[in-house]
Amino acid sequence: MRLNPSNHLTEFRAQTRHEKIPPPAFLSRDLQCDWDIITTLYANLLLIGSSAETGAMLEALEPHFRGPICRCRVKAGVALPEPTAGTLVVFGVDGLDARQQEHMLRWIHRSPPTRVQVVCTSSESLFRLVQAGAFLAELYYRLNVVLLDVIE
Repeated sequence: MRLNPSNHLTEFRAQTRHEKIPPPAFLSRDLQCDWDIITTLYANLLLIGSSAETGAMLEALEPHFRGPICRCRVKAGVALPEPTAGTLVVFGVDGLDARQQEHMLRWIHRSPPTRVQVVCTSSESLFRLVQAGAFLAELYYRLNVVLLDVIE
C-alpha cells in the first residue's frame, strides 16, 4: 500500500510543527516510507487486524494524535463525547449494530471537519461487511480515509 500525498497535505504539513518519531520496525517497507504522511495528516484512520496488532500500531501512533484522546469500546448504550477537538479511538468498530452505526455517522457529521480525528480498529474487513449489508457504506467511507491493514 502506498499513500499519495495531495497538495493540501503538503501545505498542511508545511504549517504544522511535527516531532519526528521513527516508524515502528513491524511496519511494511511501504508504510515505513509513508510514516510521516500517516502521522501528520490527522485524517480518519481505520486499522484492520487482530487486537494485538492494532494495539501495537495504536501505541506507535498515539504520540502523534491530537489531544485530548478519548477511547471507547463498542458496547450497548455507550455515548460518544461531544465532538469538539482531539482524537476519538473506537475499538472493535466492526461490532457496532445498525443503531450505533447511525449514531456514529451523525456524530461524525456534527464534528468540526479539521479538528476531530476518528481512529477505529476492526478485526475484520469492513468492506466485506458493507457488501453484506451489515455496515453502513457512508460510515465506512467516512472512517476509511486512511486504511492500514495491520498484519504480523
